[in-house]
Amino acid sequence: MDTRGEELLVQVSRALRALPRTWRISVAYSGGPDSSVLLEALARLRNGPGSALPMLRALHVDHGLQAQSQSWARHCASCCRSRGVEFKVLKVLLPAQASQSLEDAARKARYEALGGCLEEGEILCTAQHANDQAETLLLQLLRGAGPRGLAAMPAIREFHAGYLARPMLLLDQDLILDCARNWKLSVIEDPANQDPRFARTRARALLLNQILEQFPGALKTLNRSARLQAAASDAIDTLATLDTDQCRGPMPGTLAASALAGLPQTRRLEVLRCWLRERQQPIPNEARLREVSRQMTTAGPDRQPAIRWAGGEVRRYRDLIHALKPVAAPESGYQRHWHLEEELQLPWGRLWSEPATGRGLSLELSEVDVSLRQGGEHCQPAGCSHRRSLKQLFQERGVAPWQRARTPLIHVAGRLVAVAGLCICEGCQARPGEPGRLIHWRAC
Repeated sequence: MDTRGEELLVQVSRALRALPRTWRISVAYSGGPDSSVLLEALARLRNGPGSALPMLRALHVDHGLQAQSQSWARHCASCCRSRGVEFKVLKVLLPAQASQSLEDAARKARYEALGGCLEEGEILCTAQHANDQAETLLLQLLRGAGPRGLAAMPAIREFHAGYLARPMLLLDQDLILDCARNWKLSVIEDPANQDPRFARTRARALLLNQILEQFPGALKTLNRSARLQAAASDAIDTLATLDTDQCRGPMPGTLAASALAGLPQTRRLEVLRCWLRERQQPIPNEARLREVSRQMTTAGPDRQPAIRWAGGEVRRYRDLIHALKPVAAPESGYQRHWHLEEELQLPWGRLWSEPATGRGLSLELSEVDVSLRQGGEHCQPAGCSHRRSLKQLFQERGVAPWQRARTPLIHVAGRLVAVAGLCICEGCQARPGEPGRLIHWRAC
């Protein structure tokens, strides 16, 4: 009796029962020992008596990094045919000169390709195991990571349109390799897994393997540490979410500097991390994040502090803190034609409109031109008794200085009829009972 195989099937089956209901499971199938065992286990569970497993397919990513990559894809296709499993090859191209390491670039490209294949509610299963989890924890320790990084890999998380699950995360690699041998699986040995250029390979050879030789129980304790860090990270995230909600500014997507200043430093940093993730901004390193916290909460009310890092930028105007994506300055004389029924995407934001009655821009002005401020423009907002300069209007409405040059101005035949996100000009608004269009503007 194959007791090792039975043990693995029981553990994988238990992990599957904890997953959300789904119509299809996809396996990230490289053809190596780990993913081969995972695919075989799922195929056996699917074909077992009383199985309630959904549809099953295998996704094989070909990075083109090895001369044998095409033969590996053919091998994986053959293995799937023999099991009656749907098979698909995903070819990815890595940047010619990646700004990150080859290892990181390949991993990012691989997950982007896999995630792009998922349909709503589908679960992608990957073959990471307890040894991989321990390696990840050690690598994060060497990088000086906090609880979020030391939590290593979760058993399941949302991923693109579905979920990413790791049903073998609690199993040690010896059990998996025993099953590969006992089940007589034909597997691929990727030489990259032994390449010392890769950080994970060095962590395995120089750290984990030697730790396990001296401390045989270390695999369980390292994995327990990762689970404890995950619990601590969840608690920190919960508090950070509550604090972030208390610090939100009146303008969507902003933080109130005065509210942020009222928090202790450690909680303030967690609010900034939580908020930047919401704004889909890269998180800066610890030193830069502390500088963001300091400048945004201590600069005088007449100051406009700004801090930049790779891919991100934070600015303060008055009491509001803004997170920005660095974009090129608008070109002089920028102008676009806009049909109001369609969304208009600009490099620094997007314009759209919606129908209304008795409000918004008169439908008699259905085709307009969009331009940017050049200086000296004046506007009389609908309902106001006098004209004022755009500079005055921006100051009154609290528009940050860096946003003023990027705020779209709506013209018809050279006449300013609306300032996106602020006002419709007098004489250009829809009259009572008349159809109109509300103009909406969202900056990046």
